[in-house]
Amino acid sequence: MNALPLAGLRLWLTRPIGRGDAATLALRAAGAVVWPRPVLAIEPAAATLLAAAQRSWADPAGWDWRIFTSPAAVAAVSEWPLPGASSIGKLAAVGPGTARAVEAAFGLGCLAGPGTAGATGLLDLPELAAARVAGTRVLLVQGEAGRELLEPALRARGATVGVARVYRRVALPLALDPADWPEGLPQALTLSSADSTRVVAAAARAASADWVLSLGFVAWSERVREIARAEGFVGPCSTLTAGEDADTAVVAACQTLWGILARPALAAPAAAPSPDAPHPAPGSAG
Repeated sequence: MNALPLAGLRLWLTRPIGRGDAATLALRAAGAVVWPRPVLAIEPAAATLLAAAQRSWADPAGWDWRIFTSPAAVAAVSEWPLPGASSIGKLAAVGPGTARAVEAAFGLGCLAGPGTAGATGLLDLPELAAARVAGTRVLLVQGEAGRELLEPALRARGATVGVARVYRRVALPLALDPADWPEGLPQALTLSSADSTRVVAAAARAASADWVLSLGFVAWSERVREIARAEGFVGPCSTLTAGEDADTAVVAACQTLWGILARPALAAPAAAPSPDAPHPAPGSAG
């Protein structure tokens, strides 16, 4: 009987509560020991921002597009009155998970960016090309610290852009003393956003927990990988393949990372592979 592909891997899953459930199940099914320890909590935005967001949401001028940047953004507005058919416009989301949340909340179809490509993938879709969005009104429904790329890119394409900031991420206290991990320290962790990456790095520096920055890590995107390196993460890295659903792609990316971490040669720095491993295309060896 073949061993499960992630047997022996101890993984710290850092996603917010309720956001990593499908990934946890898939990773455990592949044999990993998964410890969900969120590093961020999701809270409503500040009262002034939330009031402004509600005014924008119900703007009588209507919106041609409403773009949601995360499931948290969808959850924050899911109980708000839905504008009439003439003013709600088309709905879009930065990825499949957010699109599923939109469709479940509103019962309407939603344009989805591909997999883990994020804002870049959404902007690459022909529906949001400059020739089609010029002169339109677009409302971004996002967190207080939202997607840096969408607003300027859409404005540059000639759209009028409104921003509804409906939630915020708050750093949670992290237990980084090895004694707080009685079952053994993790060998790797997931980094799914710029915010979570910076929170973990700051907490590790404050606690002098160098072991955290030495862990192998799975980055949700090339941008997150670059931020992790800038923040001091030095361990091997595998990046999710852009265009794949994150809950599926994380298992394959963990397999790539585990293949590196489990190599005895990793103990000899001169023989170690590159710390930033390319994630193989589906069906390829790796």
